[in-house]
Order: sequence, then C-alpha cells, then structure tokens
Amino acid sequence: MKLTPQDTSPPVALLEHVGQQFGATIALRDISLAIPARRMVGLIGRTASAIEPAFR
Repeated sequence: MKLTPQDTSPPVALLEHVGQQFGATIALRDISLAIPARRMVGLIGRTASAIEPAFR
C-alpha cells in the first residue's frame, strides 16, 4: 500500500488514555482516538453519557 500525504499528516483531534469518572461510576476508561483530517467519525454507545465526556 502506498501512503499519501494525507495518510502521514497529524490528526486534527487526538485523545490519548482519557478517563472520566462520576463518583463510583466510570464513564470512560483508557480511551485513545485519533481523527484524521477530512474524515467523518461516529461514536456508538449505549448512552451519550460515555461519549460526551470524551469531547469536553
């Protein structure tokens, strides 16, 4: 596979080892995500309670 300049550019959004806890409830545990330029990404989960803290 040949890499293009787009494939080697840094991500426009980067999360590394993110966690979020509300009292005893763990919403996120060790989440890592890299979003490349000009790409659409969807996060799917049971509720928005785990997705929303990742982007605060």
